[in-house]
Amino acid sequence: MTQDDIIRMAREAGFVEYELDDGTTNAFDIRYQRFANLVAAAERKACKTAVEDIARLGQEIEQKTKAQRPWVGLTDDDWAKIEDMPDAFDQGVAWAQARLMERNNG
Repeated sequence: MTQDDIIRMAREAGFVEYELDDGTTNAFDIRYQRFANLVAAAERKACKTAVEDIARLGQEIEQKTKAQRPWVGLTDDDWAKIEDMPDAFDQGVAWAQARLMERNNG
């Protein structure tokens, strides 16, 4: 947003300019510029804060992700043991689930 945009919005919001008897505009132009500068500074500060918050959140997520133990899957020996189990599907799933939980401190 430019300074001219902010000044235009201020005028649309009802800020009034008065023309002096000699045809010149009063000091409102300077006030518009000051107002625009204040709005722009506040917007920059808010954007900077938002970017810093997002960066901090990203670092927190990265740290938590690194702290997790990597997944350990079934080995070839595990699959060989499954073949020796009864054919009941749920028994196989229960065995695999228990084995994975052991390996992942679950």
